[in-house]
Amino acid sequence: MEYQKSQEDFLKAIAGIKELAYLQGGFVTEEDIKNVFGELSEQQRKILNTYFKDSKIGVEKPLPDSDYLSDEDGSYLRLYMEELENIEPLTEAQKRAYIMAAMNDDNAAKELLTNTSLKTVVDLARLYTGQGVELYDLIGEGNFALVSAMSMLDCIEQPEEFDGFVAKTIMTAMEGLIGEENKEEEVLQRTMAKVMDVITKAKELTEAYRRKVSVKELASETDLTEEDIRQAIELATVTCEEFITDDT
Repeated sequence: MEYQKSQEDFLKAIAGIKELAYLQGGFVTEEDIKNVFGELSEQQRKILNTYFKDSKIGVEKPLPDSDYLSDEDGSYLRLYMEELENIEPLTEAQKRAYIMAAMNDDNAAKELLTNTSLKTVVDLARLYTGQGVELYDLIGEGNFALVSAMSMLDCIEQPEEFDGFVAKTIMTAMEGLIGEENKEEEVLQRTMAKVMDVITKAKELTEAYRRKVSVKELASETDLTEEDIRQAIELATVTCEEFITDDT
């Protein structure tokens, strides 16, 4: 049966399957898609495939790094992964035993699980590239979150919850970092726009008066405050000094 829910429900389902994909290392299976959506129309499947491509999600297997990593990120990743090659993977039985020990506050077990989970951080960092944060910063934030997750294992009740809990902790940290970086970028862009506004208006008044204008004059002739203008002068001293004097 074709997926019949509302567009809003369809979009929510897409967001949900993205989280599943990230928890699985960057891919979903056709069975996952069928379990979430049932039968999709051709148009819905196109929308889903576009979303997967934009979110760096593969179907049946992860996308190759070359599909979405820059040459610089790819080089950094190869070097970083070489550093992790000496970490021996755990068998399922070993991992379960160490998780149980870590849940009982065994620090040695926590340290070992931290080391063996470093590749999980890398897998998740790959998926968050291209959103305004460098790959090495994502990995750094993810590693910090990984250590934090080890101190919060009392939040889980069964060893089987470990992978999901750790991955979600790392994902939350990376998403938070991306949000902070993007917010800072927006603030910077607004600030620079204000600086350019001050320079443009100061230049216009300087040409009209045939002399430098004061901060008070500029404020009275524009919708800028004296504080806005002084901040712009601090950020672009050389340029602003051509047109503005801070004489009162």
